Amino acid sequence: MSEDLIYFSRNLIFIRRLVGVTQAGLAEKLGIKANTVSNYEKEVTTPDFKILVRLCKLFCLPTDMMLNTLLTPADLEVKPGWLQNVRQNFNLNDIDTPVISQETVLSGNSEHLYNKQLLELLERKDETIMELNRRIGRLEYKIELLQKENKSDF
Repeated sequence: MSEDLIYFSRNLIFIRRLVGVTQAGLAEKLGIKANTVSNYEKEVTTPDFKILVRLCKLFCLPTDMMLNTLLTPADLEVKPGWLQNVRQNFNLNDIDTPVISQETVLSGNSEHLYNKQLLELLERKDETIMELNRRIGRLEYKIELLQKENKSDF
């Protein structure tokens, strides 16, 4: 899986939670099933172009930012009224409080959230490296067996 898609899934989780929308709520707005959103977040599948564009419109973000930037609260705080606009897109009013409040976004906790995202990204990369090393080991073993087979044929 490419870096861009890792950013996409991390960003999707981060923004959805920040806004205070459930997977089912997002899925309803996109016209897809809730488990599809879950699969996007788990990197099992990726959205097609039309869904990606709709998603970015709902989140008031350019697709380039959604795919190529590991978003932090700092990226969003430079967009005045961003959170309120996105919450309006989901018909959420100010009485509904998001899972992560706007105060958290603007406070010192933003560095903590960013660091948590980076740690999760590093963990995922470590898991990928370990899996690739296992595959390399299996391939080396198969090569060894094939070499032994070829020597015994002669």
